[in-house]
Amino acid sequence: HLINLQDRLGGKASSWRDEDGFLIETGYHIFVGFYERLTRLMKRAGIDVDDVVHPGGGHTYYYEPWSRRVHCIKSRMNVLAFAGQMLAYDGLPFWHRQSFNKTMAAAYLEAFTSPDLTAHDDLCFSSWAVEHGLRPEVLEYSIFRFFREAYFNWPEEVSAYAILQTLKYMRGAKTGEILYPTASLTETLWN
Repeated sequence: HLINLQDRLGGKASSWRDEDGFLIETGYHIFVGFYERLTRLMKRAGIDVDDVVHPGGGHTYYYEPWSRRVHCIKSRMNVLAFAGQMLAYDGLPFWHRQSFNKTMAAAYLEAFTSPDLTAHDDLCFSSWAVEHGLRPEVLEYSIFRFFREAYFNWPEEVSAYAILQTLKYMRGAKTGEILYPTASLTETLWN
C-alpha cells in the first residue's frame, strides 16, 4: 500500500523537479546511524551507501534567530557525551536553557529507564515536553523544532514515543551520527 500524505502521488517518498529543473524532496532530510534497516535496504538495491550519504563530520548545526548565529552540537559520541552537549547548548538564552535542560534530562531518563515507551505514542512530543517542564516559548527555538520538523519531517507533530525511542537508540558514536543524503542518492533514487 502507498500512504499518501501530500497532494501528489508518493507522499513523503515523492520527489519532483521544479520549473528550474531542481530536484525537490519531500521526505527525510537526514537520517541517523541507527537506521540500519534503511542502509541494508539501500545495499540490497545496489546503492553504495558511502557514495550517497555524507556523515556531516559528526556535527549538527542550528541557526537561532534570536542570537543571529549558527550553533553546533557534536553528534558523533557516546550517549552521555551527546546528552552533555545537548545540556550545554549555547543557542538558548540562559533562562530558556534551564527549562530545556530540565526537559531533556527528563527525556533521557524516560528513554533509558522506561520498560515500555509505547505508552507515550498517543502524545505529541511538544505536549510531553511542556508537561515535563519546558516553557512553551522554547518550542520555537531551532534546536527544539529540529526534533519535530527537520528530523522527522512529518506534516504534524511527532509523538513523544518517536523522540524518546530515538534518544534511546542514539547510544554510541555510530548509532548517534546524523547522516545527510547527497544529491547522488536523490539522482540514484530518481532514476
